[in-house]
Amino acid sequence: MEDTSSSFLALFPTRILMFTLTDAARLKPLLVEAVELERQRCTGVQKTNQGGWHSTTDFHHRQYPAVQEFVQLARQQLSLWAEGFFDLSKRPDPDLWQVELWANRNEHGHFNRAHDHFRTGICASLFYYVRCGGNGVGGKTVIINQQSKPANIESSIPLREATFSLTPSDGTGYVIPSWQGHEVTTYLGTIPRITLALNASHPDLSVKKHGDKARLSRLTSLFKKHRKN
Repeated sequence: MEDTSSSFLALFPTRILMFTLTDAARLKPLLVEAVELERQRCTGVQKTNQGGWHSTTDFHHRQYPAVQEFVQLARQQLSLWAEGFFDLSKRPDPDLWQVELWANRNEHGHFNRAHDHFRTGICASLFYYVRCGGNGVGGKTVIINQQSKPANIESSIPLREATFSLTPSDGTGYVIPSWQGHEVTTYLGTIPRITLALNASHPDLSVKKHGDKARLSRLTSLFKKHRKN
């Protein structure tokens, strides 16, 4: 017979910001149109996408008004996330975020393999569901639990809650630390699934990937130039 009282403590959760744009319904057709125009303009790149179309990471430089509006809204969410994630005395200035933005367009059978976005200077990543294709059609973003099984541990024993699946919803987005592992399950819908994603750096939030000195130097120069302007 047990003679003790026991309980588990869920310590040190990863702070992930979930947000919903209040003007998402208006922005949706405009963003869809911008993505389709961009897909006609360039062939895209192959990264973690298994099938589908992945734009280049300079989508924010295109003069689509809806995309420019989205970037400004995203900067606000990035600062809100940073305030809750880091031990800061004040919220980072939203205007100082440097971003690289791209669009994803998946059709039936397409998915994204497991990956993260971490590079020196890149402290945050954001993804936003423009058009999910309906309910029960897959395309879930799966967050990988990296705390229960650190990279230097080898074990064949399955873990509890090794992953957490986020169900897509039009107009909803998430901000995660750039080093957070994730993947996207196979999309089973009939209309193209469209998302936007970005990586972000901020001059007040210095993060460095071990051994990556060259990129840190380039980012420091970029931030100094930005502040002068």
